[in-house]
Amino acid sequence: MKKILNILLLCAGLVAVVLGVQQAYADPTSEVVLIASMGALLYDQGRNNMGGYSNWAAVIPLKYISSAPSLPDTPADYADYVVATGKFTFKSIGTGSSAGSYAPIFIYSTEAKVKYNSESVGETDGKSYNQTGQFFYPGNSEDIAGFSAFIKNLPCIVIIADPDGKQQMIGTPALPCHLSPSMDGGQSRSDLRGHTFEFAAPSNQPVVFLDTQFEVDETSGTLTYPSE
Repeated sequence: MKKILNILLLCAGLVAVVLGVQQAYADPTSEVVLIASMGALLYDQGRNNMGGYSNWAAVIPLKYISSAPSLPDTPADYADYVVATGKFTFKSIGTGSSAGSYAPIFIYSTEAKVKYNSESVGETDGKSYNQTGQFFYPGNSEDIAGFSAFIKNLPCIVIIADPDGKQQMIGTPALPCHLSPSMDGGQSRSDLRGHTFEFAAPSNQPVVFLDTQFEVDETSGTLTYPSE
C-alpha cells in the first residue's frame, strides 16, 4: 500500500511539472514568445541607401516642453525598440494677446555638415550607446553667437532628418542631449567661418525615430504637427 502511494505522489509531481512548463510557454508575455516573434532581417537588393542628413537641425530645450515622444514599455517587434510614439507637448508662454507656446528652434546647416553617429559603449551585460553628431551654421552674426551662448548649458532634445525623410530624436527628458558650440573664424580668405554645434546623448538605442513627425518649413524655419 505504501509503495502504491509513493507511485501516485510521483505521478502527481510529474503532472504538475508538465502543466507548469505548458503554462510558461503559453504565456504571451513570456520572453520565449517575445523572442520567437522577432523575424528574419532580409534586405532588398538594389534599394536606395544614401547617407547624410538634411541641411537643418532643430533644438528643443527641455524647459520648453512638458512631455515628449517615448518608446513602448513592452516592445512587440524590432521597430518598437527604436520608434518613439506620441507628440511633444510645448509649454505656454506669455499672457493675453501675446500668449502662445514654445516651439522647436530651427537651425539651418550648411549642406553635408549635419552628422550623426552611435557608438556602442559599456562592458558585457552593461552595453548602451553614445549618440553623437554635429551641425554647422555659417557666418558669425550676433544671432548665432547669441544662440551659442544661450544653448551651451541647457539640456535639450535635437531633431534631424535623413535622406528618406525619417526624423530622428536625440535625447529624452530622462537622458537629455547636450550641445557643445564652437566658433571658427578661419585664417585665410578662402576659409569657411562659422559655428559648429556638437551634440551627444546617452541612450539604450542606436537611433530613435519619431512615429509622429513634424512638418518642416525651411523657408520660415518652423516645425509644426500636421493637424496644427
